[in-house]
Formats: sequence, structure tokens, C-alpha cells
Amino acid sequence: MEPGGPLEVARRPRARLAVWTVVVAVVVGLVFWFVTSPPALATTDDTVVTSAPVGQDVYLSVAPGESDRTLRLSGVQVHVTAEAPVEVEPLLCVGGSPRVTTDPGAFCDELVPPDDHSFGAGDTIVLRVRGEYAGEVSVDRVRLGFREGLRWGTRASGAPANVTVLSR
Repeated sequence: MEPGGPLEVARRPRARLAVWTVVVAVVVGLVFWFVTSPPALATTDDTVVTSAPVGQDVYLSVAPGESDRTLRLSGVQVHVTAEAPVEVEPLLCVGGSPRVTTDPGAFCDELVPPDDHSFGAGDTIVLRVRGEYAGEVSVDRVRLGFREGLRWGTRASGAPANVTVLSR
């Protein structure tokens, strides 16, 4: 320090560091929100209703692909309420859309597990339902885990379903 020179107070870099930390945290939060908040998928309250005899597979179309979106599926969650044990398996009907059938091959170009497949216009999520005992089965809307470009999430899609398993 020179004698007689002006006195200067050195600025602390902490205030600047705190401001930049807040700015970076806000930007990272906005990017995370954008990436994990894709738009909702189409849903309907029209319930798919059918019946099938004990031991017979029945296939229900519950979620059609959207014409303006192509999703990369990572899983399908199904919530089932049933009076008796029942098998419910989500499948991807590629290139078709059966409403209710026992022979999905007549309506689908290909019937595959949905994980790691593209889901778009002309495709449908179907549920294979099979009951070994008579009773009522109620299935909520499926929840699709998916990636769409940079965005990813899990959203409800399609319609709920009710199946009556009939005794023989």
C-alpha cells in the first residue's frame, strides 16, 4: 500500500458466487421440470365392457396411439380390482385397433410386449384378460411410461375396462 493513496475496499466474490448459484439452480430446476412434464395423453371416461368364459383369453383395446405423437414406451402400469384371481397382461397391437376380441391376430400386424417399442398413430395398447374363476374384473386406465424426444414421464391413457368372467 502506498502512503497517501486512495483507500479501496476489495469486493468479496461471495456475493457474486451466491447470485450465480441461485441463477444456475433456477435454470436447472426449469430444465428438469420441462423434461419430466410432457403433455397429458388422451383419456376417456367411456368404459370398455365385455365378458368371457372361464379360461378364455379376451383382448381389450384400452389406449389408441395419438396421430400427432410418437412415444417410446418404457412400461405400462395396470391397476386391477377383481373378485377372483385374474391374469391381465398389457400388450402393444402394432398396426391395428381391435375393440374387443378373442383373436387379436386378425386385427394387429404384430402383438408384442410394449417395453422399448414405439407407440404412435395406428397402434393400440390392448389388455389380455384371462380368469380361471367366475367374477367381475375392473381395470383402471393404464399408465404409460414413455419418452418423447427429450421429455419423459408416466401418464394415464385411454379408457377404463370392466370384464365379467362367466362360469361354464
